[in-house]
Amino acid sequence: MSQACPVCTAGLDEGERFCGECGAYVDWSDNAHEEHAPVAVEPDPVPAPVPDRGRVPSTPPPSGPPTGLPTGPPPSGPPPTSGPPSRPVAPVVVPKVSTAERPDEAPAAAAVVPPPPPPSKPGAEWKPPPPRDALQAMVVPVTEKQAGRQPGAQQPAPQKPGTPLAKPKRPRPPVDDPIQQGDLVCGNCGIGNKPTRKFCRRCGTTLAEAVVAKLSWWRRWRNKRRLRKVKHAGARPRAARTGRFQLRFPTRLLTMLLILGALSIGGYAFRDVLGGIYGTARDRIAGTEEVNPTAIEASSSQRGHGPEEARDGVSNEYWAPAKAGDGRGEKLNLEFEDPIRLVYVIITPGITAVDEELFLTQGRPKEINAVVKRSDGTTEIKEFRFEDKLGPAKFSVGVSDVVDITFEIRSAYQGTAAGSHTAIAEVEFQARK
Repeated sequence: MSQACPVCTAGLDEGERFCGECGAYVDWSDNAHEEHAPVAVEPDPVPAPVPDRGRVPSTPPPSGPPTGLPTGPPPSGPPPTSGPPSRPVAPVVVPKVSTAERPDEAPAAAAVVPPPPPPSKPGAEWKPPPPRDALQAMVVPVTEKQAGRQPGAQQPAPQKPGTPLAKPKRPRPPVDDPIQQGDLVCGNCGIGNKPTRKFCRRCGTTLAEAVVAKLSWWRRWRNKRRLRKVKHAGARPRAARTGRFQLRFPTRLLTMLLILGALSIGGYAFRDVLGGIYGTARDRIAGTEEVNPTAIEASSSQRGHGPEEARDGVSNEYWAPAKAGDGRGEKLNLEFEDPIRLVYVIITPGITAVDEELFLTQGRPKEINAVVKRSDGTTEIKEFRFEDKLGPAKFSVGVSDVVDITFEIRSAYQGTAAGSHTAIAEVEFQARK
């Protein structure tokens, strides 16, 4: 159902209360056509014909002044003091007759009779009006104090600042009429309007400064789904109209099954990644504590620098392989009594963590592979890379049920001293509490 604006005749859609061009109110009731029906205009009454003054009357007017009026000059002196008051009489003008119509008489000028003077009360004596200076002298001046105002400029009294008004919130549009992409959002009622409109279709507010709606892709998709669900009055499903049973494709059920299947397959494929994320979150929440190994061994050791020096708790003692050089392939193995959740490994490379000159004399590991063994016999390899600087290096492991770990040197930084050995000063372990 459509309708035209009763003012500018612009086309309107159903439900628009105000015209988008002129802002006029539109009534959608049943008797709207009766209210806006054109009203018959009665023609103006035709005035009576005025007789032409140029024509000669059938009876010639009498010559001379009219009877019953004084012919002489107006009387001088005060007006008469007796008789009832009467209304002033306008001067009487005698029409001028053309000589062409009455050739037997000469043209006479119109006689003007002045009105009589204004009447006065009986017994009153006429007096001339007072002069202008006398009238001004009768005015009594009024001071500001008498008028109720204080003399001088008035200053506003101090006042306490009031509570600031709360910023009005923009109303939300109704659920059944969502805002679409590019609509002009009314600042008064919050409803969306077409970009071609100049006034709001609900409250009639001007859209000169309205904000253009910019929706994300998921909001546009949601609005389309809402518009599909909205049904107009009187609409019924096709099966109800035809009276037959209609088999529908289970779109929603199939979609849910596909989503669950994708989540299951993805969870199984990325179970290690998801398990690592879950374990990392638990490590952060529970915290860590230091754990000591029960056994330590090395593939080879320099005299006086055995593998136990890597777990003595000081950084001025170290473990070094027996062969000088980069120590490639040398291993250091440590075992734990009970399975632990190994979170971090802290390794101090070199022969010291205090003196830098002494630190540079011997070799330092550059790359180490850590082979982590679980209680079920499975292993996992972690690669650690070191920077050539003084101090300990901390590495994240995040492996559960660890019972054994082996460090293998892959490469090293060469020392400045002749025949230097690659050394590890200290190894520490932190497990979940």
